Formats: sequence, C-alpha cells, structure tokens
Amino acid sequence: MAKSETVKCSYKHCDHFSRELPRSEAVKVGTRYMHESCAKTKQLIEEIRNYYYENISNTVVMKALVATINNIVFDKSVSPEYLLFVLKYAHQHGIPVRAPYSLHYLIDDTRMKKEWQKYLDEKTMKEMEEKATDNSIVPADTGEDFKFSSNSAGFSSIFGK
Repeated sequence: MAKSETVKCSYKHCDHFSRELPRSEAVKVGTRYMHESCAKTKQLIEEIRNYYYENISNTVVMKALVATINNIVFDKSVSPEYLLFVLKYAHQHGIPVRAPYSLHYLIDDTRMKKEWQKYLDEKTMKEMEEKATDNSIVPADTGEDFKFSSNSAGFSSIFGK
C-alpha cells in the first residue's frame, strides 16, 4: 500500500492494535480520520456531555464532567451506550443526578442494569422482527399435498413381533 492510502487514527483513546488504517476504512470526522468504532465512541461521549449539560445541569464544570465520563468509559470499560441510556433513564424517571460523580453510582445501580437488559432484549426482538418481515420465509411449493401415514404397529415392528 502506498503511504498516501493509509491514515492514522487521531482519536486520543484509540485502543486498536494499530492506529494506522486504510483510508477506505477510515471515518472522517471534521478534518481527522478515525476507526469507525473510535468515531462512534467519540460521538456518543459528545452526546452524553451535551445531554448532561442541556437536561441535568448547565452550570456543571465541563472539565469535571468530561473527566468523569472518560473515567467511566475508558478506565472502568463501561459502554458509552449504556452510560447514555442510564443518564437518559435517570432524567426521564426523576432520579436525581446532583453531580457528574453520581454517574458512578447510577451505572452500578441494579435497577439500571435490569432496565438496560430489558432495553437490549426489546431492541434485539425488534431487529429480529424486522429481519423476519424483510426475509419472509415462504415454504417451497412442490405441487403436491403433504400426506402422512402412521404405522400402527408401534415398537413391535422394530422387535419383529
């Protein structure tokens, strides 16, 4: 591959084996190139930050919020989708989020974990239903009707009685 065909992932928290990737596989974010998963993580973290600022507290110290989010996502290896879900669930159900640090407690809450699992199950079922309607299984028409005949001999035919 020529040097111009590869780019380097510019995401600060890139955890891929190699930061270099083919330009055709890279996602362009602004003027920078990233792995698709890195771009998705970056976008989700921005969404979490914006949701917190717009719906929880607009007086939050942004540096503390970003540090808390990064700690949860990168140090504790919590999915950013889960963190966003927890934040939205807490806001919609009146669960108080008094400071960014309370996100640590919310992600460990049993109720949140159960709701997340229920959400994932519903999402999976919805995807399966969509696939079933898209690829509807139609039995092959052989032109013959199915006929079944039972042998009333039962096990006695096996033993030769």
